[in-house]
Amino acid sequence: MDILSELKKLSLAALSDALDQLNIDGGCKGIFPRSKNKVIVGKAFTVKFSKVSPGTFAKAADYIDKVKPGEVIVIDNEGRDYCTVWGEILTQVAMYKKLVGTVIDGACRDIETVAKSNYPVFSKYVFMKTGKNRVKLAFVQKPIVVSGIRVNPGDYIRGDESGILVISAGKVEATITKAKEIEANERKILTAIKQGVPLKKARITFSYNFKPPKNENR
Repeated sequence: MDILSELKKLSLAALSDALDQLNIDGGCKGIFPRSKNKVIVGKAFTVKFSKVSPGTFAKAADYIDKVKPGEVIVIDNEGRDYCTVWGEILTQVAMYKKLVGTVIDGACRDIETVAKSNYPVFSKYVFMKTGKNRVKLAFVQKPIVVSGIRVNPGDYIRGDESGILVISAGKVEATITKAKEIEANERKILTAIKQGVPLKKARITFSYNFKPPKNENR
């Protein structure tokens, strides 16, 4: 299975519904697109920032040199709204390196440049204050948490104007299979409605609704 190709073809809604049926929460609440290109599909390169004490020197992080073409940078800045961890320089470097996009649980700046770029940037906030001497790079390529969702290196990131979805590498094939079933059923429902079938009956016929597992934890 060509996983990236399959993820590109499926809607974010169908993938999210598939995760629901698998009892997995993958939606990163509150993170939205900031650039012209709002579609993102790729494997996660994880980055974690931590707070530094006032007056402590902390330089800008250069982790981007380690990121491979085709990867998505996913940054855990613990939802900080008072300093940025992404801007014009990193956007330009990311485009040069042919990265897929960036997802930030925190803020980005230089939004006038980011917004015009074809490089997908998603963030929780926009703010101009630098992260230098406010946060420092804690680590890369270890598990992080973005908007309450665990992200492991190599997990799949799929996003568009509706937001960002994290799909575990170990569950991606099952998610794709389920999402295909969901899209097929929705097409059948729409066809039935056009033939005069009431929505309620069409949804029952094609199993639109499902009961959540008893151990559901969201």
